Amino acid sequence: MGKIERRDQIRADVGGAVASSMGKSGLTMLLIDTNIFLELLLGQERADRCQKFLEMVSEGGLEAVATKFSIHMIEAMLNDSELIPIFLRNLRNSIGLHVYETSMDDEIAASMLIKKLKLDFDDGLRYYVAKKLGVKAIVSCGEHFDKTDIQRKEHQTSSRSLNFIAPSLVRC
Repeated sequence: MGKIERRDQIRADVGGAVASSMGKSGLTMLLIDTNIFLELLLGQERADRCQKFLEMVSEGGLEAVATKFSIHMIEAMLNDSELIPIFLRNLRNSIGLHVYETSMDDEIAASMLIKKLKLDFDDGLRYYVAKKLGVKAIVSCGEHFDKTDIQRKEHQTSSRSLNFIAPSLVRC
């Protein structure tokens, strides 16, 4: 069974309390799509908005989960011996971020969904994890989750807050 890691410690088995949509602090749990990190790391159009969101997670104002698969994808794309450790240290030190490591069973289940949902494997895996953990929203800059039962809603950004309407897919 998959586990959630936080600050180099195993937080809880998925079958436990984390399987609810509420994180340890009582905040609504969100799932972060790979493209949120990439927008910031690659300095793309929505980098500022993604940075504000990720800072809120880092400071513990929001509680979110990212898949280990997404992290590995980013490491492979960065392919830089100086940037990868910085990226990983930032994730490790993020108070509100949890990392979900999928099991083979998770990946088999996700692969069986991709044809039905018309998603590629990595999006299918994130969708599966979101459903399994009962997260209230998937934060993504893309439209690839629009065809799922997780609704897409806009979020309002200010210098201090993000307002989420759940269950939703939050567009950055």
